[in-house]
Amino acid sequence: MPRKGISLLNLPEFQRKIKAFGDVDVPKELQRVMQTASIFALRRVVGRTPVGDPGSWAPQSLPPPPGYEPGRARGGWQVGINRTTETDINRIDPSGNTTIAAGILLIKQAKAFDEVLIYNNVPYILELENGYSQQAPTGMVRLTIADLAGRRF
Repeated sequence: MPRKGISLLNLPEFQRKIKAFGDVDVPKELQRVMQTASIFALRRVVGRTPVGDPGSWAPQSLPPPPGYEPGRARGGWQVGINRTTETDINRIDPSGNTTIAAGILLIKQAKAFDEVLIYNNVPYILELENGYSQQAPTGMVRLTIADLAGRRF
């Protein structure tokens, strides 16, 4: 009756394959998933960030916050790998295309176990996230996080 299991003759080959799987395949797939999910999140959060036109706001509406320029909040999104800064980069980007392109370049440099951080230091970004703009009454970040939940990359 043949024995079940791994033959001792094949054990070194099996161990080599398991090691390669853990050392190469798993980190490679982790890096792919992390980068894909990060790019997805960046595109969503930037695209959801409102770009207002104070000239069209109703007279009874709140005045623009200090430092407001159309496209500044959208352009304020930054990507950090394992760190953030407290700098507001003052990028005006109403379309979001420049912001997304800059973020993707950084995300593609991230390694398997790096932490990709998407953040915004525009002084009024929390007001926008908390419904200050009728264009994004339920925020940008919380909706993007909800989009990520349960999604397969």
